Amino acid sequence: MSAHAQSAQTQTAPPHRRATSRADTVLTAAAVVFSFIGVLAIAVVLVQAAMQARPSALMTYTGMICLPIGFAGMLAVLIRATLRRRSS
Repeated sequence: MSAHAQSAQTQTAPPHRRATSRADTVLTAAAVVFSFIGVLAIAVVLVQAAMQARPSALMTYTGMICLPIGFAGMLAVLIRATLRRRSS
C-alpha cells in the first residue's frame, strides 16, 4: 500500500465536520424554496408594472411574505451550524 493510501485511511473528519441532520437539510430546502418563490413573485410584479398592467395583489403579498420567511430560514440554518460547530 502506498504512503498516500495509508495516510488517507488514517485521516478522519474533524468533529465539527459532522454530517448535517435531516432537520438541517429540510430547513435549508424550505428556506431556498420560500426565497425562490418570493423572488419569482416579485419579478412577476415588476414585469407587470413594466407592462403598465396592474400588479396582482396575490403576487405582491406572496413576495412580501415568502421572501422574509426564506431569509429567516436561512438565518436559522446559519445559527444551527454555528452552534453545532461551537459545541464540538
